[in-house]
Amino acid sequence: MEFFKTEHFSTGRVFSLGDLIERESGFCKRELILKTDEYIPNLLSFEFHNGKMKFLDDLLVDQQVEVTFRIQGREWEGRVLNNLVGISLVKVSERALKSQEL
Repeated sequence: MEFFKTEHFSTGRVFSLGDLIERESGFCKRELILKTDEYIPNLLSFEFHNGKMKFLDDLLVDQQVEVTFRIQGREWEGRVLNNLVGISLVKVSERALKSQEL
């Protein structure tokens, strides 16, 4: 039996941060665009919802980060849409400092 990962991660630099979007229902989201560190860089769009938006506080453009995310898909008007939903975010420089303290 094969198991599928429910969480994935990607590393790169902050390309841009979107504005806060609030719905009447109380749902809030904010977008992070990440430029990957691959040989041919990709731009990936991650959504951070409600309480997870705190991970985007104090981020700066070009800052190195690692994003943990899940892939969410749904059907809309006969099309299948996929979103990368952010679960957590670590600033790579902070992770390096914490490992040096050990």
